[in-house]
Amino acid sequence: MKGLFMLMLILSASQAQAYCKIKDTSKNTKHSATLEINLDDPSKILISSTMNFDADISNFFCTFIGNYFTTHIAEGNKEYKIKYSANHFFILQISLKANTSYKNHFNPGDNQSAASLNSAYSIKTAIIDNPEDLNPPEYTIGEEFPLREQIIIKPAPCSISCGFSGNNNKDQYINNIIVSVKFTPTTCTLTNNSLIIPNISAQEIDTRGYLEPATQPEIACSSKFGFASSNVKYYFAADNIGGNNVLRNVRDARDSAGEVGFALKSNGINVNVNQAEPTTTKIFSRYQALKSTSYPLSLTFKYTRYGSGKVKAGKVESRMRVMMIYD
Repeated sequence: MKGLFMLMLILSASQAQAYCKIKDTSKNTKHSATLEINLDDPSKILISSTMNFDADISNFFCTFIGNYFTTHIAEGNKEYKIKYSANHFFILQISLKANTSYKNHFNPGDNQSAASLNSAYSIKTAIIDNPEDLNPPEYTIGEEFPLREQIIIKPAPCSISCGFSGNNNKDQYINNIIVSVKFTPTTCTLTNNSLIIPNISAQEIDTRGYLEPATQPEIACSSKFGFASSNVKYYFAADNIGGNNVLRNVRDARDSAGEVGFALKSNGINVNVNQAEPTTTKIFSRYQALKSTSYPLSLTFKYTRYGSGKVKAGKVESRMRVMMIYD
């Protein structure tokens, strides 16, 4: 009888270990509601939310006192390519944070709700400014996608066994975080696009040099989220060109000065306005810090004859375009 009594005490001790188990491990995963990351809004760079385990997720049970669950982040690549269009995109890093040091302690109970495990988490975003070696998955703005990092909540493992319930080492709850991203692409406009060139006399056409307009045109570029979403270039083009890249006089009224137009320079360099052979100038690179910036064109103009060169006192009116390239 003494040997039997000792055996019963040993069995009883092994069953008295505190542990928790998920009742139905096939119902252990929950997708969050979609979190919108609006990069145009600085308050959305860091977003806080709460896990959303609910009645769709399996309950769990715990034995004895001293049971607890722990939270950790299942690591995954944090980089994602976000596209507005073929030319406007960037690489975004999205990091998932949760309180991994906190232990959820539970008293014994048979049908405990997974919702009792819900706690706060946050996601933080950052633009990757040197992504040449990265090849992340690609999503368009507004498209919903799951983060590759996951929130995992696991019961403390049984040190020996979980009694008659079996091992709980593979038991876990999973919270997948769903996000979408939006941003406004970099835009550029031309300011001061109607220029007035100082007057000269007809006798000065062949002798006067380059003249500055009363106001200088500028390319004004802006990005609401602080970075250029594309490379930005520009070139000059015109349809009415005389010889040697001269902008023709398109004024056909009686007060026209005749066959005299303009040669021009930008930043002291001769401008090619032949759109069949454009000379492009790069002003911003993708990922370059950019909030609201103006780029001066620094144009100067020289009255120049073309054609037969017949001129008279009158007005000169020429047109050209500043063509923007986003690539």
